[in-house]
Amino acid sequence: MKENKLKVIYDAAHAFGANDINGSILNHGDLSVVSFHATKVFNTFEGGAIISHNEDTKNKIDSLLNFSLDSSKEKVDSLGLNGKMSEISALNGICQLISTIKWQS
Repeated sequence: MKENKLKVIYDAAHAFGANDINGSILNHGDLSVVSFHATKVFNTFEGGAIISHNEDTKNKIDSLLNFSLDSSKEKVDSLGLNGKMSEISALNGICQLISTIKWQS
C-alpha cells in the first residue's frame, strides 16, 4: 500500500477490544472505525469512534465533527457536521467500561 500511497481505512465495527498477535485490532490501517450501535459487542445505542495514529488527521476529523470550527472556535474552515453522541449514550458507555475494568481486576 505504501508504494502506491494508498490509505487504508479499517472497518473495525465489531472489533472493539479485539486483539491479534500484534496487539489491538485498532492499530491496523491508517484509520480504524468502530461502531457503538446497539448490535455491536460494546454499545452505547448510538455513536462510534475513529482511531487515527496521525495527529494532523485526528485534528481534522475532530474539527469536521464539531461543525468544522477552527481551534479558536470563531471561524468555520469548511463544511462540517455535529457528530457528537448524546450525554446519556456516553454515560452508558462509561458505565460499561467501568464494569469491564472491575470485572477484569
